[in-house]
Amino acid sequence: MVFFGVRDLVGSRPRTPLPLKRSLPDWPGLVAWAALLALVVPLAARPLSHDDLFWHLQSGAWMVEHHAVPHVDPFSFTRAGAPWVTHEWGFSLLVYWIWLLAGPVALIATRVLLVLLIGWTLTRTVRSREPNEAPGYLLPGLLAVGLWAVAAELILRAALVSELFLALTLLLLTRYRENGRTRDLVLLTGLVWVWANVHSGVLFGLFVLGLFAMEAVLAAPVRRRWPALGSLFRTREPRPYLLTLAAASALSLVNPNGIETLLYPFRLSRLLFASGIPWELGHFEASSPAANAGLLILAVLLLGGLLPLRRVPVSLAEIAGTATFVFLIYRSPRFVFHAAILAVPVIWRLWADRTPLSRAWIAGWATAGLTAAAALVAWTGFDARLLAPGLPEPAARFVLAQGIRGRVFNHQNNGGYLLWRLQQPIFWDGRNDVFATLAGEYVSTPFPDLMDRYGVDWALVTEHEMDPDLQSPRWGLVYWDDFRAIYLRRIPRFEPLLEKLELRLLPPFGGWPGMDALSRDPALAAAARTELDRVLAADPESQRALYFRAVVSLSQNHPQDAVRDLQTALKVRPNDQVSRLLDRLQSTPQP
Repeated sequence: MVFFGVRDLVGSRPRTPLPLKRSLPDWPGLVAWAALLALVVPLAARPLSHDDLFWHLQSGAWMVEHHAVPHVDPFSFTRAGAPWVTHEWGFSLLVYWIWLLAGPVALIATRVLLVLLIGWTLTRTVRSREPNEAPGYLLPGLLAVGLWAVAAELILRAALVSELFLALTLLLLTRYRENGRTRDLVLLTGLVWVWANVHSGVLFGLFVLGLFAMEAVLAAPVRRRWPALGSLFRTREPRPYLLTLAAASALSLVNPNGIETLLYPFRLSRLLFASGIPWELGHFEASSPAANAGLLILAVLLLGGLLPLRRVPVSLAEIAGTATFVFLIYRSPRFVFHAAILAVPVIWRLWADRTPLSRAWIAGWATAGLTAAAALVAWTGFDARLLAPGLPEPAARFVLAQGIRGRVFNHQNNGGYLLWRLQQPIFWDGRNDVFATLAGEYVSTPFPDLMDRYGVDWALVTEHEMDPDLQSPRWGLVYWDDFRAIYLRRIPRFEPLLEKLELRLLPPFGGWPGMDALSRDPALAAAARTELDRVLAADPESQRALYFRAVVSLSQNHPQDAVRDLQTALKVRPNDQVSRLLDRLQSTPQP
């Protein structure tokens, strides 16, 4: 601290002024970081949507109750006792304990935390090799592009925890390469053991560790024979890497499923892509990387950073790992996250060592502005619900309210939620290794025979499973919404429910009779309105039922009721057909 007195002011003796060092804040960088955080929350806090999460919850509850890890299926009536490789058992326990804290709110908060931790880990990885000068906006900008690339993969599944472990693996390997602290390799060995008890993606962590070990083994001979390639080999002596790889591989087998955990990715690949079963692949379905704009930007930055090839500030292991996962994207989009985790530090090093532009503030504010705009768009479309509309919550609520029990036939991607919500044995769910033979049976057996074979009492189906047999006299429709329908078999136990609940006029998913023909008959229109009132009592957000009731209201000369239903329907989701009818009604003078 400096005190100024009278002599200082009047200058009684000459003084040499102390140099004052003033550093201006990096405003573009600060704004870019703030915008990045604002972008993470709406992307990671979306409603819970993946069916697997719910059989994980049921599995966690089962383990807590039985004090054991299941090795055979305890949840279905079609494959009860079938072998089950529970390679995600640790994740099941984790999400169950989190659920006990605060239910779905705690699970959504967990997903946000995981995404933030992955970003923090990548930041630490980058800064472990930070050059003297680098634009402050570059790292948050790259992380924002990476977040854009992996947005579709931000699902609360064991795979998301696996991505965090992959990022931590890269961080520990990078830190060891820079400082040589054995502690980082010891931590990595322990991390692999935890990882092996959370998800079979540990195999990919061992692969990355193996790449660093390979680089270390090849470093000395390559430098001797091809000195020009020496900059690609940044690892230290190979012995610590090889010992770590051996120890980590051995510890990865210390899990309830042993070697099956490491083999599971190969088994799953064979089931999905080489079994001949026409799976509805969903999350595993291959798509062109060109459809992912964020991934394309990462690819352009990666290729642009490699030019000119006079100096490449990244190692062979980093290049090989990034190239491998980029190649695997063509197999399944699930590898986009792996590729982004390895690519972001590589791209940053390729660009951070370059001389900043004379007008770097332009690029900085452009990056900050685009990230802020992306955050604004994400918040504009943010869905604050806890559960996504794709989950069969309204149907499950109806089943519980009506006391419907028995053997259910369900869509495979609804089995986990129905298991958790209804606490009833299911037909099947997304555990492909358990239900592979049943999937083959399903595509090769007539639907009525399959229902008889497994003694199915009721069916909760999507349009995908809508078989003509369900519209036969053997079944009665009691519920439908925009996504699903419930049919009860005509057996004595369900006769009272069918008498009270059966819907006879409007079939699910469209079809006969057309609404125009039905609305022209006053008696049928009145009966249809009664059915639609019951449908909407079970699910007030059934857009299709709201639209149909609006059509009936018009036929009964109640345009105000039609407008109200159409406006409510548009709040559910955008729909061109609903919008056109509403616009026509609002532009027509009402008597």
